Amino acid sequence: AKDRESRFILANQAVAQRMGQSTPKGLIGKTDFDFYPKDIAAEYYAVEQALIRSGEPLIACEQQVIDLSTGLPGWLETTTLPLRDAQGQVIGLVGIGRDITERKRSETALEELVALRTVELEAAKSAAEAANQAKSAFLARMSHEIRTPMNAILGMASILRSGTVS
Repeated sequence: AKDRESRFILANQAVAQRMGQSTPKGLIGKTDFDFYPKDIAAEYYAVEQALIRSGEPLIACEQQVIDLSTGLPGWLETTTLPLRDAQGQVIGLVGIGRDITERKRSETALEELVALRTVELEAAKSAAEAANQAKSAFLARMSHEIRTPMNAILGMASILRSGTVS
């Protein structure tokens, strides 16, 4: 949970560890600017402030993150809701995230496999079309090669049958 200025007011152990802290107390009163590079923290801040201004929740948003404890990139699916006081005024936000890194890696691997199979299928289709064209050209040539002498043979046979050869 964060206040209107995007300062942590509550965090769990998983968030603390992801942000490189041994306990959630290391986050309280701090913002993402205390932990992340300025450009990343500014992006998070802008999204949070837009939510605080609009009062509209963000449901099941996928976002790429950096695990500050390991330095490795990952993915979270987050849902963030406005935190309201008794009068209904937005006083901050509360969010929950689920690590979807493995799912995103699997999706990426599947997309790469589909792309590879598509290329292979297109190559096979092109090869089949080329073979079909070669077969058609061969049959046309063979038909011509057989018909030309056959016409002469049939003509000679007809002449021989009619007895007009001297």
